[in-house]
Amino acid sequence: MTEDVITVEWDYSSDNDEPLWIGTFDAAKAAKGETVASKKDAGGVDAVSDAMMPDTLDFKLEDDQLKFTFKTESVPLDVALKKISDEPETKNELQNTDSTRSFKDNILELPTATVKITGHHVIDPGSPGNRIGDKPIIVFDYEMTNKTDKELRTTDFSSMFTAIQDNDENSVNELKTGFSEYIDTDNMMDKIKKSGTVKSSAAFELDDLTTPVELVAREKYGEEEVGSQTYKLEESTPMDPAPTDEDSSPELPKKKTKILIPSSSALDASIVFPYAQNAVLIGFISSFVGGLVGLAVLSTWLNPAFGIALILPGLVPHFFTGGAAGVYGNATGGRRGAALGAFVNGLIITFLPAFLLGVLGSFGSANTTFGDADFGWLGLLLGWSTNAGGALGLIFIALIALAILALGQVCQRKLVDAHWDPTPHRPSPTSNADAAATSGATGAATSSGTAKKYPKVLPPEGAPVPPARMDH
Repeated sequence: MTEDVITVEWDYSSDNDEPLWIGTFDAAKAAKGETVASKKDAGGVDAVSDAMMPDTLDFKLEDDQLKFTFKTESVPLDVALKKISDEPETKNELQNTDSTRSFKDNILELPTATVKITGHHVIDPGSPGNRIGDKPIIVFDYEMTNKTDKELRTTDFSSMFTAIQDNDENSVNELKTGFSEYIDTDNMMDKIKKSGTVKSSAAFELDDLTTPVELVAREKYGEEEVGSQTYKLEESTPMDPAPTDEDSSPELPKKKTKILIPSSSALDASIVFPYAQNAVLIGFISSFVGGLVGLAVLSTWLNPAFGIALILPGLVPHFFTGGAAGVYGNATGGRRGAALGAFVNGLIITFLPAFLLGVLGSFGSANTTFGDADFGWLGLLLGWSTNAGGALGLIFIALIALAILALGQVCQRKLVDAHWDPTPHRPSPTSNADAAATSGATGAATSSGTAKKYPKVLPPEGAPVPPARMDH
């Protein structure tokens, strides 16, 4: 206790004191034996203590004891603390005594933060701002202000608000978090300074386009509801600034719109699976067989002769990389390409991790390795370089880096800039019907010849069609 601050701490250990209560205190009034109403410093305690304790707490000095009562799980708990020192040992200081908790007029007021809803927008799937998802979304724009020195980020919006569409007569329909490519993800993890304000947005997936959305506000990580507001979908406004396609501007030359996939979305090799499901299965099986053959070679020759580790075929890497190898192999070399390409993939992700163990140091001693081919070949190059030791090892690593950069430049110029197509036999779109008619016989012959040379694994009925080859 000081003249104007009282701190009560849980003493878990000698080096772990957690504040249970920090609040205002009238020491002179308490010395007279009067009851002192202390106003909680909500910004000074952790979330658990803040949710558990009331906004005010009565303290009284009696018989050299500090007495107070608070409820835990609705059970009153009487506490009497005996004085052991005249000097306070706590270093916690009063930071914020604002106990306001309300959500009205689009503004959420909490002791730690202020959140102002500045607008909401409904975006249909496929429209700018919602090109990735398959459900409509509602985007809430907001401004968040930090009232204390405690950590606060714009992502804390998700712990403060729950979005509900009341369209289920039996259960509460809490909306799932959505995604919009127009939400700036770069500043989401930035800490907001005290008294600082940061703008951001949050998206939720809608189940229908008629039922209003209710935002239910709660204190951060707290269960008690602070308030709620309803937002009608028909009152939504366009994004500000409204997203526009490049080809809609009359001042710019017509060109195809580029869809940028933000870094928060993880696109793996499996993105090509829907276009050739049967080729995926052939690729997976062939890659797994390659893994079994590789295991047989390791167990019968390389392990007894050189002590190379045995790599058991893993279902996940063989499915993802083997399935992708089957898709691309089928596109370039038909059934034979799908089977052989995936089989080679199985051998690669079996042998490379086995040899990689020898350069992983303590990881290798623990029989821990990495199953992907890129980890394998690059890890081996770097591991062998470091084994050279000293300056020579650094030179080797620098040469590897330069070689990779040079290879990237060559691929960019020879393949990307030259519009290299690994499937030249794939029919290209024609500019008009006359061109299609003129080249019909030639195209049929070419396609027929290609089909005989590279018979493909046919996709199942109803599978999506890959985009046609683009002429440049």
